[in-house]
Amino acid sequence: MKKIGKVFFIQCLAILLLHFMQSEALALQSHIGIEGLYVHQGAHILFALSMITFAWRVRSFVFLSLKARKNLFIGSVLLVLWNAWAFTGHIIELAIPRGHILYHTGEKVPHLSIHSWLDILYYFFKMDHLWCLPAIFFIYLGIRDISVTSAEW
Repeated sequence: MKKIGKVFFIQCLAILLLHFMQSEALALQSHIGIEGLYVHQGAHILFALSMITFAWRVRSFVFLSLKARKNLFIGSVLLVLWNAWAFTGHIIELAIPRGHILYHTGEKVPHLSIHSWLDILYYFFKMDHLWCLPAIFFIYLGIRDISVTSAEW
């Protein structure tokens, strides 16, 4: 079996194994205890600072094509915005009374009971994937352009 065939076989086996080992992925997740939230918020800050640094530096990468630099820059700026969005959502979550996030008997997914504009704002800021998914897509395009550029060398 050729080397590429072995790698493909291992990848297919890993995907198949992960498919049967899947568990639930809940849309609303809360952090247990305030310490967990502090660490999580700190991670948002560090990740945002890292992406700001990366966005600043990627503009001067002369060995990359202009298209790759542009896509990586847009992706990193969107990740900075995503971090700010998620950070704000976590702060709003602290202001919501416990009784507004309901756990019905026998269900694992929480429900949001809307009583005020703050609840609507919380729900709005929980849509952070609207920033994250395009960011990851632009970073993918930038990496793809890097591999195309390096293949031409």
